[in-house]
Amino acid sequence: MIGNEFATHLTKWVQKNTGHAPKVGVIHANPDQSKHLETATVKVHGRDIDLVNLRAEEYAENSRIPTAMVGVELCARVYCALGFISAWVHRTYG
Repeated sequence: MIGNEFATHLTKWVQKNTGHAPKVGVIHANPDQSKHLETATVKVHGRDIDLVNLRAEEYAENSRIPTAMVGVELCARVYCALGFISAWVHRTYG
């Protein structure tokens, strides 16, 4: 699921639970400027959130432009990051 798809689901959930429907902004991929993945942005409870799909980047020795790899092998790392973020949100906002 890419960022825009997830943002759409997130805004539906926020609207259902709060009555407020946040707007979703999309920053489209532009490989010519090293922007290989689409990014969706949404503001929830006054906080800006950027949503992208799971990825890793690899750089060649002679280039500053990364090759983006999308895949599930990164899930463990992301799961840990989400756990940390979840704990921070709970501790900060109850």
